[in-house]
Amino acid sequence: WGVAQCRFWVDGLLILHLPFAPGGPMGLVAWIDNQYMEMTPQGRFRHGVVMAQAQWLEIRQLQIVR
Repeated sequence: WGVAQCRFWVDGLLILHLPFAPGGPMGLVAWIDNQYMEMTPQGRFRHGVVMAQAQWLEIRQLQIVR
């Protein structure tokens, strides 16, 4: 997130490059979510929890360059 551009990398791959820098402070939110909500074509909502095997989120390196 530089003065004139922003670049976002994941696992060594550039996933987003913006030729401008948005104003305001930058934040980071990372999570694993096991809940869902969907709307059917008939306009009804369904929601629930996805039961899954063990899950984890591993962040090996986080670098913020100012």
